[in-house]
Amino acid sequence: ADRRGMLVKSRKFARVLRELGSKLALVSPSLRAGELRQAVTLINDRLPPCLYFPLFSDRYSLFWLLSIRAEECKVFHTNKRAPFLCVAEINVVTLAGGKSPETTPGPE
Repeated sequence: ADRRGMLVKSRKFARVLRELGSKLALVSPSLRAGELRQAVTLINDRLPPCLYFPLFSDRYSLFWLLSIRAEECKVFHTNKRAPFLCVAEINVVTLAGGKSPETTPGPE
């Protein structure tokens, strides 16, 4: 996959998660956990291959998203929002020597 295509997939995934949070805020607090699990299961079933999150520290690492653990997701209750926590299975690849994401092995 090319770099631009992978970035587009990652941005779309982040947008889907933001929209999910907005939708959960409209659901009754007692039903939010079930709605979250159902939505995350659907998202997980539709995860594209080679979905990554570029995170920077002292080294450049790629976090290839393999799956989301729907049963471990949690909704935090606030008055106006519905922030949530997702637990994901990832494959971490630390890039050395200026390698780019498209030349790095993807999810196994």
